[in-house]
Amino acid sequence: MVANFVVGNNNHGALSTWNKSDADNRLFNSMIAVGYSDGNSIAVANVAHGKTGKCDGTYTTVFYIEKSCITARETTFKEWKYAGELAGLVLLENSSGTVNKMLLPGGNGCVAVTTEVAYQ
Repeated sequence: MVANFVVGNNNHGALSTWNKSDADNRLFNSMIAVGYSDGNSIAVANVAHGKTGKCDGTYTTVFYIEKSCITARETTFKEWKYAGELAGLVLLENSSGTVNKMLLPGGNGCVAVTTEVAYQ
């Protein structure tokens, strides 16, 4: 569920950790490097069984864009809805309101940090 969205069909590699003695009942963590045509991102994904017996997962991706956050918001993320600001950083959300993105100025560009919680 989470991996398909984060990785898709892109070139990637992962460093994963899990409880070797009780993997089905404990948290799984993976740090993932993903290569895209316009750069690379890093994602951290966590998945665990919830009380219902189904899996819950969350991921956070970090992606550097070689354009200002203002320009990135108006072009790359133009389909995303403005959701406000936190500590002076722009917060966006996707059309369904289930994925959040924060834009952090960095160097000559912008770091887009995206997060979502997924329930099975």
